[in-house]
Amino acid sequence: QAIGPLRSPGLLEKHYAPKARVIIRSWKTEKELVQAIGVAGFSPQEAHLIVHTEIPRTSLFGHISVIPLDAEAYARAIYSELHQRDEAEARLIVVEQLPDTSDWEGINDRLRRASA
Repeated sequence: QAIGPLRSPGLLEKHYAPKARVIIRSWKTEKELVQAIGVAGFSPQEAHLIVHTEIPRTSLFGHISVIPLDAEAYARAIYSELHQRDEAEARLIVVEQLPDTSDWEGINDRLRRASA
């Protein structure tokens, strides 16, 4: 028996995903971040970052977007940021890991799908 259409795009296995590769990562130092980007096969200049806490202080990276660490504000801003990175033809988007708490559950789920 055929399954009918899903009622919500959020139920899809893969939600909106930018053309760029998306990795979700935490880091303590810029050196650690640069190493993670290298392991992914990119240079720091190719990396577009979406951060909230560990904000790089150098201009090594292609672009840095800062979103407040507030679940409601973050939820409103993240897809706009991903679309803007697409429009900027980013090859790699590094999203700083979010808290693993219930108020961040839906956002974390959608980011995992975007990085799938």
